[in-house]
Amino acid sequence: MTKVIGRFFFKLTVNGNLLGEYSNDKSTSCVTEAANRVFSVKCPERVSRFDFEGSYESVWREIANTSVCSNLTISRKTGYNGIYTLEWTSPTGTAQFHGEGMLCDEILIGNYWSH
Repeated sequence: MTKVIGRFFFKLTVNGNLLGEYSNDKSTSCVTEAANRVFSVKCPERVSRFDFEGSYESVWREIANTSVCSNLTISRKTGYNGIYTLEWTSPTGTAQFHGEGMLCDEILIGNYWSH
């Protein structure tokens, strides 16, 4: 797999889901990414307004007009205030991308790279 370096932003909906866009060093435009929050005992349905931390089922469109599904985990970075880590894994558990982000005006913005 060719190494990829990119950037993204996500907005959190009132239902706790994510809407956003991304681009990378292989793309020629910004493309949509969306994710549904996966609720569990650890992550109840009620989510605070700006709490991006959690597990999601993500889907995005790639250059070849194909859709890719992935599991996305967003966590606060240990020892850092206001910084988040993001981990995209395939449905089989294979690591796809890693990223870091920060909040700016209620939007999670950051960068990501392939493993």
